[in-house]
Amino acid sequence: MGTPYRFTYDDYARMSEDGLIAEGERTGLVNGEIVCMTPVGHRHVYVVDLLTALLGEWTHGRAVLRVRSPLVFNGLEVPHPDLTLLRPHADRYRTRLAGPWDALPIVEVADSAPSRDLEKAVQYARAVIPEYWIADVNREIVMVHLTPVGGEYTDVREYARGESFVSPALGGREVRVENVLGPAVET
Repeated sequence: MGTPYRFTYDDYARMSEDGLIAEGERTGLVNGEIVCMTPVGHRHVYVVDLLTALLGEWTHGRAVLRVRSPLVFNGLEVPHPDLTLLRPHADRYRTRLAGPWDALPIVEVADSAPSRDLEKAVQYARAVIPEYWIADVNREIVMVHLTPVGGEYTDVREYARGESFVSPALGGREVRVENVLGPAVET
């Protein structure tokens, strides 16, 4: 058995341009492998929409907010986080794709496979992303990962409804879990 072929970001982008990967198809490039992402549900879409509006309001003029956009770590790893706040850039990243050194917090919304989002924590810690949130809509928690050292986050905490956390990447802003997940739904 031979060595598996590892796609580069250029290969991946070319396949997308040539229509081999359909526009809007949920895929990602992880360690040179093209992986299919799980379909998103209505709660996932709701939280992404909520956070897009909220983070856009909180950081207007001080950061660039991206939704499901590529973040080029190297030629073989190009995740498409649900939300990424980027440091300001003179031309708003018109002349280059953003990389991990540009990222402030990254947010992934988990509604069907939180284990995959936990695996991403290793990838994000290796890339020294300073802050990573997982908004878990099933467990109704926000897991906040801080202080990446040696390929892992050394400070990982879970916050439930009624709790809040301080986001260093947002300048010390206090963030309530309800800000992230929305108000509780009456059942």
